[in-house]
Amino acid sequence: MLAENYPQKALKAIEEMYRQKGNRLVFDEQNNLESGLIIRHLVLPNHIENSKQVFALDDKKILYLYKEEGKREFAFNLIVQKYSERLYWHIRSLTLDHQDTNDLLQTTLIKIWSNLPSFREESKLYTWIYRIATNEALTFLKRKQL
Repeated sequence: MLAENYPQKALKAIEEMYRQKGNRLVFDEQNNLESGLIIRHLVLPNHIENSKQVFALDDKKILYLYKEEGKREFAFNLIVQKYSERLYWHIRSLTLDHQDTNDLLQTTLIKIWSNLPSFREESKLYTWIYRIATNEALTFLKRKQL
């Protein structure tokens, strides 16, 4: 028998692990996570949908968490986990250099963190994030040409 409201309870447990572990994620040169909160989740046969609900937080749920008192860093880390790889490859397609891409990814994430409180939700979150990453890369490339 499964726990009632399993996805919600699992998310609460993940939030508590995050609270205890903190928000420090350490990546190596290949952008692989070396340390931080890593979650292993057992998927039970015939209950795959419950597992999907735990980890498939849509942007609206993440933004809702971001607005909750004391959950901003947790929600931001969900954004980082959800979009970092896509952003990396998008920026890399513009800069063609791994180190430049890593630097720009960090700059992009800082801009997202700084500007997230003013995100008006007139577009999808990824569209907004993608635009920030694109602008950062294009500005970098213009400066590099000078």
